[in-house]
Amino acid sequence: MRVSEYDRGVVDGLRRAVSRLHEEAGEMNDPKARDILNTAALSIATLIRDAKAARQGKKD
Repeated sequence: MRVSEYDRGVVDGLRRAVSRLHEEAGEMNDPKARDILNTAALSIATLIRDAKAARQGKKD
């Protein structure tokens, strides 16, 4: 299935956000702050996965 430029841009942006959150978490001294940022990154990654699954479901 072909992905539109818009959809690709959204996914690329979300992936950059996940990477940035992990970078910020790596710089944190407070373990709770690190956990919060890593949890936020995981939530965004889950959104990406779910969006891909929904798009593939529409195809079938």
